[in-house]
Amino acid sequence: MLGYSERGFAYKEYVGNKDNSANISNTSFSEKSKDEEERDLCRNIFGRVLSKARRSRNLSVEDLARMLDCDKKTVIRWERGEHEPRFFMIYRLARVLEYPVTFFFAEMHRHLEGIDIVND
Repeated sequence: MLGYSERGFAYKEYVGNKDNSANISNTSFSEKSKDEEERDLCRNIFGRVLSKARRSRNLSVEDLARMLDCDKKTVIRWERGEHEPRFFMIYRLARVLEYPVTFFFAEMHRHLEGIDIVND
């Protein structure tokens, strides 16, 4: 028998047979919801836009991290789409990189509306 956690992931569950022996059922994982897929996609798009903006200003990851007073691993995670910055940090990114805040959201909007995303 397959059980589901609160987050929708399947897990192994022991199933008792008529003779009280136990079998382990197969494990499968549920697919991501559309919202989760869009959030992952937006993180990846944001990361590409951030990386492109940073490179256009000839800044290294270390330089940007120093200017934002954060760890370089944080910037790397944003650029890889592993994490997303909070809004106040997006505001700081925009100021440091000299782009309007809307620059960081425009590509996400275009993509979600079906228009091409950033080309490297």
